[in-house]
Amino acid sequence: MARNDFEKTVFPAIPQSFSQNRMIYSAKLTGLQLPAPSANIRVEPYALYQYDDTKSGGNISNKLSEPKVGGDVKWVVNPETVLDLTINTDFAQADVDRAVNNLERFNIFFPERRQFFLENSGIWAGSSNFQIKPFFSRTIGLDNTFNAQPAPLDIATRYTSRNDKRAIGALAVRQSDTDEAGGSTFGVARYTQNYGKENNIGAMVTHRLDDSFNALNIGSKNNTTLTVDGFIRPTDETSISYLLSTSSDSEVNGLGYAGRIFAGKRTNDYYMGYVNSFVSDNYAPDMGFVYQKM
Repeated sequence: MARNDFEKTVFPAIPQSFSQNRMIYSAKLTGLQLPAPSANIRVEPYALYQYDDTKSGGNISNKLSEPKVGGDVKWVVNPETVLDLTINTDFAQADVDRAVNNLERFNIFFPERRQFFLENSGIWAGSSNFQIKPFFSRTIGLDNTFNAQPAPLDIATRYTSRNDKRAIGALAVRQSDTDEAGGSTFGVARYTQNYGKENNIGAMVTHRLDDSFNALNIGSKNNTTLTVDGFIRPTDETSISYLLSTSSDSEVNGLGYAGRIFAGKRTNDYYMGYVNSFVSDNYAPDMGFVYQKM
């Protein structure tokens, strides 16, 4: 890259109107002889001890002593498949979100920062963007969907498998109860199939079960979403992406719907695009994120 004129040199050559991320133009690496894979298992245990006390008038009260153990296990089954397990997950090394004063009536999108959920997170993305996300991992670890407080995770497991034909992902999480809400169980599964030269279609289902909480007379709640999305590139200059999602909630009457379509064409001389989104009033993805309801 020549910084003085922002000129980039790419090999093999890529048409000027496309970015260097177009893998269809990348070179193929051949002639490598890889060694036979061995058992690839990584274990990362941890142990914590927390002690808190409150002094009042020289006397110690509200003494709290709590040990905590847990860890992560990663098993690379083969070059395509990875299985992860985490117990009593500790997110002490996660970055802190920047402080924001929200003066709008719309939701603010805070990106995921926890390492367990960042790994292989692209498998859940599909054709969604920050405005409509049927699955958003930041909803896991919160005791509610409004004015939520952090909740610890008891156990979580994730399965991902990718090759040049398809991608499969599944995630299951059990969340502890708090002083304000009962525990929750999260589940998400996704399948993406590649076809043609640069096309794909995918389907995803999410389900969240919130346990009843007798202290506040709160009953159990079920929330489910089903999403179909895809990407089509009929020509090198033209691309189309689409998403259609529906939700069902035990506390909302009827099904909710959301959708998005984008079509664009980029050449050396011009770019044009069209995008349209819609979200119904009763679309409620409790494991997702919606920037604005139309």
